[in-house]
Amino acid sequence: MINSINIKNFESHKDTYIELDPGCNIVLGESDEGKSSIVRAIKWNSHNRPQGTEYRSDSLDPKNKKDKVKLTEVKIDYDGTSIVRARDAGSINHYVIDNQEPLKALRSDIPDEIQEITRMKSVNMQTQHPSDQYFLIGDRPGQVAKEFNKVAGLVVMDKASADINSKVRSCNSLIKISKNEIESRTEEIENTAWVDSAEKLSKKLNDFELRLNDVRLDCHELNLMIYDIEKTDNEIAEYEDVEEAGKTLRKLKKLNPLISEKKYELNELQELILALNNADSELNMTHDINNASTTLKRLNSEQSKITDTRNEIRELCLLTEKIHFNNEDLIWAESNLVESQKEYREIWSNQACPVCHRRGND
Repeated sequence: MINSINIKNFESHKDTYIELDPGCNIVLGESDEGKSSIVRAIKWNSHNRPQGTEYRSDSLDPKNKKDKVKLTEVKIDYDGTSIVRARDAGSINHYVIDNQEPLKALRSDIPDEIQEITRMKSVNMQTQHPSDQYFLIGDRPGQVAKEFNKVAGLVVMDKASADINSKVRSCNSLIKISKNEIESRTEEIENTAWVDSAEKLSKKLNDFELRLNDVRLDCHELNLMIYDIEKTDNEIAEYEDVEEAGKTLRKLKKLNPLISEKKYELNELQELILALNNADSELNMTHDINNASTTLKRLNSEQSKITDTRNEIRELCLLTEKIHFNNEDLIWAESNLVESQKEYREIWSNQACPVCHRRGND
């Protein structure tokens, strides 16, 4: 898994490069020569442990500006992928994978990209420090068994079993909650049994409202028709005497020949008056008393006729004038009657009475 290690300025290592062989590798050396530092360097690279800056090389002076900016760096090759863990005494503190952009190492956190490459857990990194006890020595049997289970991978089964039990408990709890929810919803559904009848009633109310709107429209149209009928009746009432006027007109038309005859007599009388005037002139010229007396008698007789005829003519003129005015009124009344009948037929020709359903032409 690890091909090579390059350690710089880490504890007792100033610049150490180690190339590992596949399988098992053994590091030999005198006490306090940096054997455990190699393991701790690997742990610092893979687990970001230890924290702080105490692991920096003892040869570096923190007060010296040049030593202060020198990097403590551990570079490890994991099956062809290099991971560099670097830090100085100032602001630099990061990971670098294959010379890419640095990944910041925040406090005790490890970037996910590093964990995916190293795939190393705490059980894979066992170090021995003078202040620590030996690995597994002094631990309780149960703890030792757990550690061996981790190494053998049996902890996966325990974890899977624990996860299954947790999921079973969660499912049972969810089933219980779901049952309670179903009971609650069932009770709510039973309490809403009136919805179907309410829906039917609502539908009936909607139908009734539609019918009510139709009736309202019919009532409105009926009121308009009643108004038109009343208006037409009022107009017809104005012409109630038209028939009587027609009778009078027909009588007056029958009198037209008599009027013409009287006009002819009037013309004759006017001619006679003219002749009398001429005769009177002649009498004045001849001074014939006898002829004048005879003529006077005759004139008196004719004068009486003339007076009677003038009275008749005056009556005929008044009657003629009345006939003329009545004739104009009758013509105007007939015209209005025709227009009213036409308008009445137009109103009722295409419409039926909403009460008796009869049309105007029925």
